Amino acid sequence: MAYLIADYFDIFGVCPGLDPGYPCPTGDCPPPGTGPCADKNSSPDTQMGNLSVLDDPEILLKAQQFNLAIRFTYSSKATDNEEYGRSRSASTHCRVFSSTSTGRVTVTLGNFLPFGFDKAGSSGGITTYTAVSGQGATSTLSYDGTKFTQYLNNGMKLTYQAQVGGGNPGKHELTKVEDANGVAQTYTYGSGGEAGLLKTIQVPGGRTVTFSYIASSPTSLLNSVQDWSGRVWTLQYDANRCLTTYQTPLGCITKYAYTSVGGGLATLMNAYETPRGYRTTFTYAGSFVTTKVEQGTTTYVYDLDTTIYNTKTDPSGAITTYNFDLTSGLLASLNLPEGYTVTYT
Repeated sequence: MAYLIADYFDIFGVCPGLDPGYPCPTGDCPPPGTGPCADKNSSPDTQMGNLSVLDDPEILLKAQQFNLAIRFTYSSKATDNEEYGRSRSASTHCRVFSSTSTGRVTVTLGNFLPFGFDKAGSSGGITTYTAVSGQGATSTLSYDGTKFTQYLNNGMKLTYQAQVGGGNPGKHELTKVEDANGVAQTYTYGSGGEAGLLKTIQVPGGRTVTFSYIASSPTSLLNSVQDWSGRVWTLQYDANRCLTTYQTPLGCITKYAYTSVGGGLATLMNAYETPRGYRTTFTYAGSFVTTKVEQGTTTYVYDLDTTIYNTKTDPSGAITTYNFDLTSGLLASLNLPEGYTVTYT
């Protein structure tokens, strides 16, 4: 049985929807690079030059029919400063944004990626939308006046509904993930000071994952995630609302450090350290642009070509070249150090 990532976005060609991973066994944290909880490596986005950390320790939970995985994400270019901290999100943080002044709506994934959908027509009180071409999305969207429903090619159905009224654009949060057989995960949200914040996910079989928050401004911050067996994952932040520690139920702690570039608050991640002391550091050439990644004793250097990173040089001197379509922004081909080219269509 595989894990359903809560941002199941293989449909968009962005990240895998079925994760072959499995929970950490009981016992000590494994050494770097080994075991099901092996230390993760991160690198700059070779197209945009920003630092994206998509492999923070995820929460993997077995459930009936399909399992649940909650994955946390950092992006140096993200301006988000919400419940997951500055420049952070989570795979459960999926939303539809709709404006009163345009026929286009946007599905924003938990890894910050937006996908546009244009109004195709209305009939019987249902408005239908089709994906904007060239963005990689192949799903369709409908709106019944209250809820958005997204239909994926594999039979999955995602439901979004506004938790806080007003605003332009309006925001509709993910409330249900349903497979082709009608088996579902359901999401509930808070009220009052925690209005719009995810409070529970109920997986098939009725078991519940609970999200707790600590007071902060402009929003409360996620403080812990607890599964149905009582295991707790804990998150802590600094005065700038940047995540500083992430602790698993086994007591394994991942630490994060930040810097400022060109003045201002120290909010750009410049290092993280895994529970076994494996440290990765990052340097920037101006805001949001990562130039060097040091992972343990290994250093990767990225060369900047205008606004796009086009080469990666590893410690042996081998060079990988990334060639992007400047119109669509999609990766067109990859020149590998071995001398051959991989083409993407």
